Amino acid sequence: MKLSSMRLKYFSKLSILLLSFTLWSCKPKINYKMQLSLTRLTKENIYNKELVGNAIFDAQELQIDSLDKKSNRLFLKGVDLYKNKKDPAAAIEVFKQSLLVFPRVETYYEIGSALMDMQATEQGKDKNTKLHEALQAYEVAEHLHYQPIYSVYYNMACADNLLGYDDSTKSIDRISLNLNQAVINLRNAFMNGFNDTAKLLHDERLSSLIKTGEFKQLMDQLDAQKNTFKPETIYDLYVASFPNLPQPFVITYDSVDMRAYHVLVSFDFARFIPEMENTEFGRDVSHDYYAVGKLATTPLYTAIIYTSTEFNYAPVYTKLVTYTPNGNIIDSRVISCHCTPEKVKTVRIEGNIITTEEYKITWKTPNQGFVYFDDDGLGPGQTAVYDSVTQETTIVTDTAKAKPNTIIKTELLEKEVYKLTTIGKIVPINGDSTKVTFN
Repeated sequence: MKLSSMRLKYFSKLSILLLSFTLWSCKPKINYKMQLSLTRLTKENIYNKELVGNAIFDAQELQIDSLDKKSNRLFLKGVDLYKNKKDPAAAIEVFKQSLLVFPRVETYYEIGSALMDMQATEQGKDKNTKLHEALQAYEVAEHLHYQPIYSVYYNMACADNLLGYDDSTKSIDRISLNLNQAVINLRNAFMNGFNDTAKLLHDERLSSLIKTGEFKQLMDQLDAQKNTFKPETIYDLYVASFPNLPQPFVITYDSVDMRAYHVLVSFDFARFIPEMENTEFGRDVSHDYYAVGKLATTPLYTAIIYTSTEFNYAPVYTKLVTYTPNGNIIDSRVISCHCTPEKVKTVRIEGNIITTEEYKITWKTPNQGFVYFDDDGLGPGQTAVYDSVTQETTIVTDTAKAKPNTIIKTELLEKEVYKLTTIGKIVPINGDSTKVTFN
């Protein structure tokens, strides 16, 4: 009887528990979704580091690639005004327009540099205003991890030093504060790869700092560290900006446009990419250069792959370049390209063997080629279509007319095989016998 009573109590409790679970499970389920809105900057808050970070995060999470592309076009226009046309004031206005679309780290750095150029011809309040804004721009560039970072710290040291000594009405405490900050930034520059002491000693922006005891103390400390600390060079920073590539590394005929690679190579690394500078205008602003990756690192050479595309996305060339340990080019070769709308070159790299294949492409719609889209600044329902054959962009409202073209046939034209030697040369295997042409 006692056992039956215990069983009754047990089953009663179990029934209550099951009933509760059933009632709870019958409740309507609520799906909670996070609604992410896009943070947009204004001219008043472009130097707010928290908002800048939010704007970048939101655009990346929402995968709004068109903002980055439009921002980049404005950035390159600003570079042209600043570097080639020598008009920093106009360049700054365009740079700021670029930031309002999408904040890019290189844009902040160039704003700071343009302001530093402008302050050199001004005095008093206008000079101080530009120096303060230049510091703001450099601080955001530092926050966003601009490379090479030593350039940011060096220019911040110049701005701080000028702020300390430009206005003779400043208090001793204020001058001391700017001086200390200049020394701190200069130390950070040295610790992150700066080593051009000749430039430093002849830089008029730092002439007053060089005469101080604080500067001499800094130099003494850096000399004492030489045996225990090896700062990174600009070449080290260039190499570090390329991720390691997996093996085998393959670029197929439908990926030769390299649109999966978005990390721009900084103009500060132009010495390692000769085509980044053109002899007539100084800076080549008709092409973008993107880091693909690091293929190999040995005691004798480092092999880097980068890709370049014209302003309107075609043609696209991808190069393999090998460098000595101090950054001199050993050898280079175009290993892949979307050469013309009807011709592409693919590559497969496995170990030290490089195989390239050239194909003739047949399109579903002849005489059209790839069609790329750009929706920046257009009205509702409008699409900008770039035709890689005519190299013209047109606005269409009928999206059916803007469908991308597709490849329906590929014909192998040529195959070449190379090897990467132990000293970093890119050579055909067994001479010219590796080049096979298909008729």
